[in-house]
Amino acid sequence: MKKSKVLYIFYFFLLLLLITSVVLIFLAFASPVREINFHAPNGKIIIDNYSVKQLDSIEGKYKNVTIIPEYREVILTVLGNYPEFENVKINFEYSSERTTMASRPDVLVSLFDDRTYNVFINNNKDFEGILLSDVPRKAQIGVMAHELAHILQYEGYSNTGILQLGLMFIDEESQKIFERETDMRTISRGFGEHLKAWAQYSMYDSPKATQEYKEFKRRIYMSPKEIEEEMKNYSCYDEIKK
Repeated sequence: MKKSKVLYIFYFFLLLLLITSVVLIFLAFASPVREINFHAPNGKIIIDNYSVKQLDSIEGKYKNVTIIPEYREVILTVLGNYPEFENVKINFEYSSERTTMASRPDVLVSLFDDRTYNVFINNNKDFEGILLSDVPRKAQIGVMAHELAHILQYEGYSNTGILQLGLMFIDEESQKIFERETDMRTISRGFGEHLKAWAQYSMYDSPKATQEYKEFKRRIYMSPKEIEEEMKNYSCYDEIKK
């Protein structure tokens, strides 16, 4: 009886390995689904001091978005500059992440219903990196804009394309390419100054983040200087240059 049970377990894991291999082979050889609308620049610098009435108006346009009240102002400030999301399902929620924030498609929901995205905000008090609650407002807008730029990127892929995209995070070099492309997209949307504030804080100024965390940020994401250089490609930042 014991021997039979061991065999069943062995066959189960063998089948699981076979299924995993088939999926990976399929993803490796499937025609890559390229993203659309890489930059989609706004052509303007972001307004980040909306009135209460303006924020209420923005919230009314994004009826499929569930926000966290604590970050309502920051979320709506950023959302208002992504009109593509007015009919997109996005859930902001607290979670324990390995980083400050993360945005991902809800794969299970998306398989059977409209594409849904989760934006996770880390609220783990033992986190050795940076909690959003400790970040200056301008930098909060920067990292929030970066996470929504990820969703803009995901929107250009089919479900198969998103699974392929997930394989990019197997190695750090691919992750670097992915995150820097997202930084470029964030800059093109008009959030350059906000993203630079986030890069400066997360890579150098945070009093709580470990050196290991800061070094990871410097390896993977665009530096404040690189962000400044990229901003020169967009006329919406001309006033800052003067």
